[in-house]
Amino acid sequence: MGIYYSVFLIVIDFIGLFGNVAFVLLTVLFKQFRKSRCAFLMGIVSFCDVFMEVFIIIISIMSLSGQEFSQHACFHTLSLPIFLNCVEAGLMLSISFDRLTAIALPMWYQQDVHPKLFLFLSFVPGMFFGSIVIYTGVYYLEPDAMLPLCNVPASMNSITYTLWNKISLGINASLIIVYVLACLILWRKARETSSNYIKTQITVMKTIICIVAFYIITCVLPDLLINRV
Repeated sequence: MGIYYSVFLIVIDFIGLFGNVAFVLLTVLFKQFRKSRCAFLMGIVSFCDVFMEVFIIIISIMSLSGQEFSQHACFHTLSLPIFLNCVEAGLMLSISFDRLTAIALPMWYQQDVHPKLFLFLSFVPGMFFGSIVIYTGVYYLEPDAMLPLCNVPASMNSITYTLWNKISLGINASLIIVYVLACLILWRKARETSSNYIKTQITVMKTIICIVAFYIITCVLPDLLINRV
């Protein structure tokens, strides 16, 4: 089971790595991606994911080669990827509300917003989530034990794992609800008008839904569907 899990993680992370590197390059090379709030945040998510996936691939390869980790050492080793995982989840939630606002309140959305304030507000949920997870992981230490595999769920103590798992599930459920609501509003508005703004939002929404699905498959499911090994 452990070997199959490591191979599964490596394959999934390589797929995610390819897609995220491509999106980071698009964000860096094309100005229109950096000017769009939504695309810029997606670029940041992809950058964080690239770092996290490289880290997980290395740890998985070490596990396959026979390297053993204690739970405490595993958590400390993965603390930065765990924090980035939480930041990503928060950013994805911020992006969903950005899309909902763009569709439901277009006049308000198109007003100038200070970029630094926008970035700060977008990062707050994920950084708060990540800080809580890392704090509980360090504070509520359980007796150390050797792990068959070092991965994100296995590195956490029971309190931290429960907290991380439930909040992550809550965030992903919220993503689905917000995007469904945004799609319903967009569908209603598209029936009433065929303005260029609505057409643009339809195109953006299709792209975002594909990216969110890719994010859930390559980043969320490996950790949430497969329990602690």
